[in-house]
Amino acid sequence: GHSFMGLLVSFLIVSRSKISYDRFMDFRRHLAVAYRSCRDLAQYTSVYTFQTQTPEAQQWRQDVCYRTILLLRVTMDALLWSSTERERWEEEYFKYKPG
Repeated sequence: GHSFMGLLVSFLIVSRSKISYDRFMDFRRHLAVAYRSCRDLAQYTSVYTFQTQTPEAQQWRQDVCYRTILLLRVTMDALLWSSTERERWEEEYFKYKPG
């Protein structure tokens, strides 16, 4: 009886570990795609508008890059919140500083 219960418990533990690891890897892949997409957005913004060198265009490129970085920071902070339970939304690096 005990060996069967031990086998059943070990199977359940291994199954839960595999499910947790698979979920972690899925989220890791999604986060990598998000980072890559944000990087591509910043690069495309710079490349496609490089011919326009007015101060407004330069400011717009900086704003797009800044907001993209801010989006990634907020995403990481939201993902880490459940483990740290610290709300960092009001910290200095989240404040918008144009130009």
